[in-house]
Amino acid sequence: MNLAEGTLVESLVDLGERPMILKRLALINMAKGNIGTARTYLGALSKTLFDTEWANYYLDRIESDPNLSTDKEIQRVRQLMMEAEYGFTTYVPEKILLELLQKNRQNRMAFEYLMAWYMLTKQLDKFAQNLDRLDDFDYPDIPRHYQEAILIYEVFTNKKIDLKGRQISNRTLQRARIFGNIVNRFSSSNRMQAARATAGDFGDTYFFYFNFGSVIIKR
Repeated sequence: MNLAEGTLVESLVDLGERPMILKRLALINMAKGNIGTARTYLGALSKTLFDTEWANYYLDRIESDPNLSTDKEIQRVRQLMMEAEYGFTTYVPEKILLELLQKNRQNRMAFEYLMAWYMLTKQLDKFAQNLDRLDDFDYPDIPRHYQEAILIYEVFTNKKIDLKGRQISNRTLQRARIFGNIVNRFSSSNRMQAARATAGDFGDTYFFYFNFGSVIIKR
């Protein structure tokens, strides 16, 4: 919350009292319990064209319920927000996301950011360790990029992940085989050629990212 508030205050200084900025600052301060500061932002927001009703609604709510204990949106945010705060110099994505999930296992956004972080940094051991968290959400299937990361992990570690009845789709298995066959045509010294050969059909896959990163393919 402090990170978000700091960024928004900087935007307020640079861009002026934009309604979107005022609204988010009001919401953050209400969630943090800084009601006096929230009133200031709500007062400014109440003078705008399109957000007057929203601002006046919360100004009235604050008068009748200063802690906003019955407001569903504020309570939802409080359930998700971290209790410990961090500054810019101590911001460690993995630690923060794990703390968010420790507080609320069903924080889907924190889970998806955590898994994306592990995939982007190629920490597939930690990615695999957190796959059990899929049980906390209502995914109809394993997300495609997760399926691709699972296959890569199993190939490189020679370990099978227990998916608890979930399946890797036939399409993902087929694409993995095709991708592997194409890449294997090239030697390790011809990685750029392999990247060019796979970019068209596989540039949006984790197979491609894991092997080649965010390379720029020149046509």
